Amino acid sequence: ALIDRGIASPSELNDFERDIHVDVVQAAPNGQLVRIIRESQRSLIATGHTLERYGPTPDMHLAFEEHLAVLDALVAGEVDGAADALRHHLKRASTTTVPRIANLPPLERDRYPPYLVPVED
Repeated sequence: ALIDRGIASPSELNDFERDIHVDVVQAAPNGQLVRIIRESQRSLIATGHTLERYGPTPDMHLAFEEHLAVLDALVAGEVDGAADALRHHLKRASTTTVPRIANLPPLERDRYPPYLVPVED
C-alpha cells in the first residue's frame, strides 16, 4: 500500500479522493448523476477524516487499487469495465466503511476539525 510504504501521506490520499470524487465526477455529462454524487459525499468526508485522524486502515490499499481500476478502464474507453470496477468498489466499501466508522474510539478533542463542536450528554 502506498501509505504503508510512505509513498503517499494521508493528505495526498485525501487529495486523490477529492480528485476522483469531485473533479472527475464533475466532468460527467450526466447532470443528475453529478448532483446525486455531490449530495452523497458524507461517507467520503468521514473516510477522509478517519484516515487523517486515526491513521490508515488495513483495507486502504484496496480502495486505492479499486479507484485506479475504475480510472484505468475509463481511460481505456472500457465503459462496461469501469462500471463493473465501480460496482465492485461500492459493494466492498459499503460493507467496510460504515462498520469502521461506527466502531471508532472517541477522538481526542485537540484532533477535532475546527468546524466540529462536541455535544455533551
